[in-house]
Amino acid sequence: MNKILNLFDENYVLNLFNREILPLYPGFKEIKQITIKPIKKNVWETTYHVVIEFLTTFSALDGRLIELPLYCSAHSSEPRKNSFAALTFLWRNGFNRGDLTISRPLFFSPDFNGFFYRGVRGNNLYYYIRHQNFPEVETIIPKIAAWFAKLHKLPGERAKNFNALNSRVATVIPGYKLIFDKLRQNYPGYRQIYQEVFEYVGSKEKKFLDGQKKHWLIHGDAHPENVIKINDR
Repeated sequence: MNKILNLFDENYVLNLFNREILPLYPGFKEIKQITIKPIKKNVWETTYHVVIEFLTTFSALDGRLIELPLYCSAHSSEPRKNSFAALTFLWRNGFNRGDLTISRPLFFSPDFNGFFYRGVRGNNLYYYIRHQNFPEVETIIPKIAAWFAKLHKLPGERAKNFNALNSRVATVIPGYKLIFDKLRQNYPGYRQIYQEVFEYVGSKEKKFLDGQKKHWLIHGDAHPENVIKINDR
């Protein structure tokens, strides 16, 4: 059996969370219940790529029941420890404070090559694009720019390169060759223009970064599904 299937077993996850997550929340005395909701479930014989939501019901010290959305992102071969380290770095350096914030990192599991984090409630930018709510999109875009500006202002010299392969356009995972092979097969009419854009952006990036002594933190996976509106601010 593929070991990742343990994360779809409620009893297994309940024991795991009571051991790893409950100590991070001293205001809670126990985890009462977990409802598992697969967001991405690609499981093969020995490999996997999953994103799982765990609707987790905590019992507070005063007896109240509080539900928090917890998540796991796990991949059998791609780096996830680096993602956890990056999120932890941002959290410890105050990026979680204010309206432009991040999810709370919880723990990394070497067994599953996955990291666990507290989710947020809201709709992502893709939701508003898909529903053609363009006034909302126009409201969100400046806040995204401010979020990136906040990230870029963090002192980069205190941070390591959390994912060297994703630091440049030319080496980004899963790699331009794979992407262009898929374009050639599925969208042959667009391959040439993508090739030209890729080469242009890559050359500009290389020229800029090779001439810089100072480096900045970048997101590395910026797309509409990774931007979530949690309130009007």
